[in-house]
Amino acid sequence: GDIVIDKDGNEIHVGDNGVNINIHENGCSGKTVYVNGEEVNMENGYSEDETVYKDGGDWVNMTQVFKSTSKYVNSDRFAGLNGECVFCKADIYFDNAIMSGNSACVNLDSVFSTTTLYVPKTWTVKENVENVFAGYSEAGRKEPDGVHTLILNCDNVFGSLKIIYV
Repeated sequence: GDIVIDKDGNEIHVGDNGVNINIHENGCSGKTVYVNGEEVNMENGYSEDETVYKDGGDWVNMTQVFKSTSKYVNSDRFAGLNGECVFCKADIYFDNAIMSGNSACVNLDSVFSTTTLYVPKTWTVKENVENVFAGYSEAGRKEPDGVHTLILNCDNVFGSLKIIYV
């Protein structure tokens, strides 16, 4: 995905057709923020969440902007998650997720965010993380079953991404 942040931090584009944020200065009254053309209250943030069934599995789509969230993925046919976290703190729990096959994908854009993934210790995580002024870490004990693989594709910009095995 393409992440573009202009020099003043006023425009942020994430992903292909993903989050498009424009921040407009309003003189003394502060800033107005638009997400995908929709005005967003910075105190309340913007949150969009849906699960769609595709190709034999559940795909979770979530977008969080200026909003903290805990997302619990409860699926017995989990195929993947597409997530966009911008200026937020997100805790995403996969401990109640059962993969529809032997592997699932997490495609994540994390921009100015702290994102923590809680992953079953039996899963192997194949990490494909692009860090730009950002940190990535893992904690907890891994006990991979050799069967289930989570493929983590992440653009992590000005943030922190952590995997905790549970």
